[in-house]
Amino acid sequence: MTGLKLWLAVAAVAFAGLPALAVTGEAVAVVQRAVLNSDGNTVTLSEGAPVALGDTIATGEGGEAQIIFPDQTRIVVGPNSQLSITRLLFRDNGTARRLSVNAVRGTFRFLSGESPPSAYNIRTPTATMGVRGTEFDFAVAGRDDTDLVVYNGEVRMCGRGRCARVPGGCQAVRLDRRGVFTQPATVGERDAKLDARFPYVDDQERLRPVFRASTVNCRDSRGSSAALEPVRQIALPAASSVNTRDSAPADEPQTGNPAD
Repeated sequence: MTGLKLWLAVAAVAFAGLPALAVTGEAVAVVQRAVLNSDGNTVTLSEGAPVALGDTIATGEGGEAQIIFPDQTRIVVGPNSQLSITRLLFRDNGTARRLSVNAVRGTFRFLSGESPPSAYNIRTPTATMGVRGTEFDFAVAGRDDTDLVVYNGEVRMCGRGRCARVPGGCQAVRLDRRGVFTQPATVGERDAKLDARFPYVDDQERLRPVFRASTVNCRDSRGSSAALEPVRQIALPAASSVNTRDSAPADEPQTGNPAD
């Protein structure tokens, strides 16, 4: 074996155990208007297009993008929304070492894949979220607040140095820009929040089957007869214990929408 061939053989063995860097997701379903900004170039997002590290997806009114990653993690970018891929690092076995996104504004669905929970991180202007075998929707009102509803698993939601563990079963929580957590007290309050900010709770027909979540716990108790019934309350950091400075978190994403 020549010196060059020996070097190539050694290099092949050495790199075989390293995580793959050039990994992309795929937009498997797109409703216009939706655009992709990649390396400073903005193009119309089309079905089958790759979604890579550093890319930003933005939708206009009625727009939508359903994205799937190699580990079967799925993200829906709903209408009037914007999301950036900030970290995308996968191992050779197809699981993620890091999969992080910035959601700037709009409505989203996240369904975790086959990677360990520590791989996932979601950031909004008011919150960061870690997931644990989870299906959930979240809605971002720009710099004002982030609403979350968890269907299965658990989400650890943090802001201003305080965190809450939000379980499944249609548990709804809001975290505002001051770091204050709130939750609806009655079924009626929760239903109003779901109707206003979470379109996929009742309407999943436009989503591919693998992007649908079990929202039965949200639907079973809905209706005027149950409006005054209390909903399960979870432990949240007290408002008096958080930093309530009226300012947005540092290093927040830009809030412009290239799809407008």
